[in-house]
Amino acid sequence: MKLCLLTFCALFVLFLASPASANSFSLTLNTTQVVGGTSVTGTILESSASGGTGDSYSLSATGTGLSIPATVMVAPYSKTASFTLTTSTVSFATPSSVTAVSASMGSQTAGLTVVGSAGFYSPHSFTGDVDGNLPVGGVAIDGSGNIYGTANQGGTYGYGTIWELSASGSFSVLYSFTGYDDGGYPQGGIALDGLGNLYGTTNSGGTGGGGTIWQVTTLGAFNLLYSFSGNEDGGYPIGGVALDSSGNLYGTTISGGSGGSGTVWQVTTGRTFSILHAFTGTSDGSSPYGGVAVDVSGNLYGKPRWLAMTAMERFGSSLPAALPISILSVVERMVQRLMAGFRSMPVAMYLGPHLLEVQTAVGPFGR
Repeated sequence: MKLCLLTFCALFVLFLASPASANSFSLTLNTTQVVGGTSVTGTILESSASGGTGDSYSLSATGTGLSIPATVMVAPYSKTASFTLTTSTVSFATPSSVTAVSASMGSQTAGLTVVGSAGFYSPHSFTGDVDGNLPVGGVAIDGSGNIYGTANQGGTYGYGTIWELSASGSFSVLYSFTGYDDGGYPQGGIALDGLGNLYGTTNSGGTGGGGTIWQVTTLGAFNLLYSFSGNEDGGYPIGGVALDSSGNLYGTTISGGSGGSGTVWQVTTGRTFSILHAFTGTSDGSSPYGGVAVDVSGNLYGKPRWLAMTAMERFGSSLPAALPISILSVVERMVQRLMAGFRSMPVAMYLGPHLLEVQTAVGPFGR
């Protein structure tokens, strides 16, 4: 009797202490992405409750900038255990990421391959001091992976900066605007030519007081290309600039011009400034807040902030059989097809190389 009792007790203890080798498990993660400075949680789920001593799993992960626990313990008589992968070290060149996670117990292994995982890392946070403040414009990237942009305010003099973020994550200020002849408060995006020179505008300042067009060379030299007066040459550029294949620079102003409603301008490679179009505030619209785009043929595209009249006002009850011959026929057909159901939809069109005009096809834009 004692022998049977001892045998039963021994078997019971072995049952409690033995790993649940037949107990299969699965592995899940709460996300496929790791954001710098945050964590990813995961769960081990067993098919049945663990024994009286619980189950211990070895954990491993493949990725960058990760800190993981070596083991994960499923508590006695439980079925699940959670774990956390935390981002430890991150850099601009190699943001934190996780590509695979696996857990093992004895001969059993469960793993996950994270498809399309991505990391996020903020290499610079503007302080509002000498580095600048309010980077509202777009950025440009050169062939080496260096990123360039502007800050609308801040800098040494408080009128904004031009900055560079190198491919290795090093931040530097290339230029601080003074608010005087060089201009101040850059707001639009910048352009980068094939030699690495940067181009952009400021919304105010300059010798004429209506903003400037500028260049920063690869050597870091600042060059003033033009100062707006706010009169017939336009004033107060807000949108970004664009370069064509020959190196000519294009942009817009939100006011001024012969029509008083903004302009489209060009600066040639020889630094000659000219007005390509002056908005009248009528059928062509006014105040082009956005920048322009240039296609391979040198045609410019853009949009005004306001359009003056609807298609119903301009054309009567229906669009004409054909719009002006200089308008893109594909846009014409699109407008005609959309008129029946979308009478308040704005459409931007263009006239010929280097002459931008946004005509009202169906209604006021940007209200």
